[in-house]
Amino acid sequence: MKNEFFISVLLTVLLLLFLGCGSDSKDELIPLNSIEIQNLDEYGNIRVRKGDSLQIDVKTNPNVSIDNLVFESGYTNAFSVTSSGIIIALQDGEGELTVKSYNDFSIYTRATVLIDPLLLKSLEILNLEDGKLVVESGVKHQIKVKGLPENASMMKFGYESKDTSVFSVDENGFITGVAEGEAELRVFTQDGSNIEKQCIVKVNRTLVHSMIVKNATVFIGSTLDLKPNITYTPANARIDDLKYTSSDEAIAKVSSTGIVTGVSSGVVQIKMETTDGSNITTTCDVVVGSSYVAIDRSGFSVECSSQTESDGGGKNMILNDEYDKYWHSQWDGGNAPLPHWLTMKMDQPYEVSKILIGRRVESNGGVNTNTRLVEVLGSTDGIRYKVLGAIDFGDSKDKDMYIEFYPEKIQYIKLDIVESNRNPFANISILKPYVIK
Repeated sequence: MKNEFFISVLLTVLLLLFLGCGSDSKDELIPLNSIEIQNLDEYGNIRVRKGDSLQIDVKTNPNVSIDNLVFESGYTNAFSVTSSGIIIALQDGEGELTVKSYNDFSIYTRATVLIDPLLLKSLEILNLEDGKLVVESGVKHQIKVKGLPENASMMKFGYESKDTSVFSVDENGFITGVAEGEAELRVFTQDGSNIEKQCIVKVNRTLVHSMIVKNATVFIGSTLDLKPNITYTPANARIDDLKYTSSDEAIAKVSSTGIVTGVSSGVVQIKMETTDGSNITTTCDVVVGSSYVAIDRSGFSVECSSQTESDGGGKNMILNDEYDKYWHSQWDGGNAPLPHWLTMKMDQPYEVSKILIGRRVESNGGVNTNTRLVEVLGSTDGIRYKVLGAIDFGDSKDKDMYIEFYPEKIQYIKLDIVESNRNPFANISILKPYVIK
């Protein structure tokens, strides 16, 4: 009897377990006629914003639980779908969602899932000083902007200067200071969120990183303004107030505005110091003399690229002071092309500080204007040359012109004639160097 009782209890438990499992299982015995997705838009698509999730609302005939359906996202990286029908939007794009019967895959429906961009919700302009973006005039500055959320679909911004006379800004967010002052900057989103921020851009005068001053000459009793001789780095930087000091006021004095006055013959060093706290200092040498003195050319020699000696007398004519005797480029037997050159070798090195070039004067007193642009170079060895300057006669009828420069110790002077008013012809009547005494 006891064994029969235990057997009866065991059979009852097994029956209950079987019935219980059957009540929670998929509706295997109920065939589906149709499946419809309820949360479609007017175009028949499902829309989800990037980063969001959406529970798919499905209607079946006959009505069954969601466990009896299969959800598939297809071949797409735009979204994924869980077994319970929750779409998880991963990135901008689209893909196809399939919902089908667990029991019969021939019963299904499909819909396109569109993942909308995640719009920006806020933006912030970074690196502000007391609420202002500070830049230097003439210097490019990259605007740094932070948008939130950080996984927004389009992290792109637009920029606008409210006063382009103070600063300009390009489409990539590079500000260029134009002039000292302040103006408003507008930064706005370009993803359709219509968010914008404003800040004041303060443009300061460009700071000087370094300055170089050319050495110069001045005559006794004359003045020289040093300011035009100063080269600043960067090129658009300026310092309004400099302190000037002369190393020997018995030779030259310098005013608080950089005006040098020659006092007596000699060489003086002028020191320039910034007064804005940047602690930049530079110097230049100033030679003081009473006049320019021409060097005696009697022992000099000349070489040239070509010549027509029968026209004007040839290359050695440039050693005299007669404008109707001259060197002329070759034309007899063919025209020598530009550029032409002449090189004068002096009998020894000289501290040359002025060079005069003369052009041919005709018998009627008119100037032959063929020679136009002449580059002037100097050398100590006739091999390595340094540019001393250029003489551009242009369209003028001047018979001569000259360049002045800080004394250069040289023994060779080379003229490169690179332009002609009557190509390719050129002439030179005088080449005269000077020293300062």
